[in-house]
Amino acid sequence: MTAPRMICIWCPDWPVATARIAAGLPVDAPIAVIAGATVLACSHAARERGVRRGQRRREAQTRCPDLAVLPRNEAAEARAFEPLACALEAIAPGVEITRPGLAAIGARGPTRYFGGESAVLHALSRAIADTGAAVAATLGDTTGATGRPRLPAANAANAANPANPANPANPANPASPAGATSPAGAAKIGR
Repeated sequence: MTAPRMICIWCPDWPVATARIAAGLPVDAPIAVIAGATVLACSHAARERGVRRGQRRREAQTRCPDLAVLPRNEAAEARAFEPLACALEAIAPGVEITRPGLAAIGARGPTRYFGGESAVLHALSRAIADTGAAVAATLGDTTGATGRPRLPAANAANAANPANPANPANPANPASPAGATSPAGAAKIGR
């Protein structure tokens, strides 16, 4: 029996996107969302200046003096993710929201309805583009070699994030070969 396939929809830096909008800051502002005294998420502009997830607030502000430090608002994140979840639900029923910014849908039904995996990803791309969110979508099996459930689509989406230090395409990765690309199976859709 083959493992069921899932499509994972991931919005990188979702806490930053919602906090930025609530604070009225520009898209290119260096922003860090904190939980306690630790950076939970940061914008691309902040990463370019040396800010990373998991850093202490003080270290992040030392690396980027003009860093906008914003508190996390999980309720706002959930409210802002609702239109995206509705767009996904219009394409495929049974959207599983892991957290605001990360959702998954079973691939079997939509693949049959739309005539293939590529067609499903195109339909999702069109639906998500209308929401204005920057999204990565991946497709993968849900069971690993150990037989334990997993969601490699979510792992691939995270690995495809240019900010992820483990991504070979991230110039900050010391093992990064020049001109490396994101992992296969990860597609950026939306804006």
